Amino acid sequence: MNRLGTADTTPTMLAVSWGGQYGIALMLLDAGADIDAYCSQSNQQLVHFIVEEEERSRKLGPKAKADYQELVQRVVARGYSLEKAREDHKRWVSWPKKYPIAKIGELRRKEVAERIAREKAKAEKAKSEMSD
Repeated sequence: MNRLGTADTTPTMLAVSWGGQYGIALMLLDAGADIDAYCSQSNQQLVHFIVEEEERSRKLGPKAKADYQELVQRVVARGYSLEKAREDHKRWVSWPKKYPIAKIGELRRKEVAERIAREKAKAEKAKSEMSD
């Protein structure tokens, strides 16, 4: 359920981005899908896919709008910032206008490496504090 597919996304991310299947995304979360999962080659998470759907969600019927709002509430309750996700998305979308393809891959790898280093340092700090 949390396995990344050939599109480098989880099934929950795909449900949100492919046709706005927000109800399916909610069912996957209810069944234990990882709301914190990252795409394997970038720092995109479910919150980024939700932000990308903001405009489309406004044009859908009442049930889809309600499901979308529930997704928003869940990621915000989990501590995610929609504003930060919007900033990330805006930065990532600007890259093709500024850089050649090879540079974009380099920027993505650098961002992922920085995130992994932060996560590792945080885990080591927590482990150290537990042993004190």
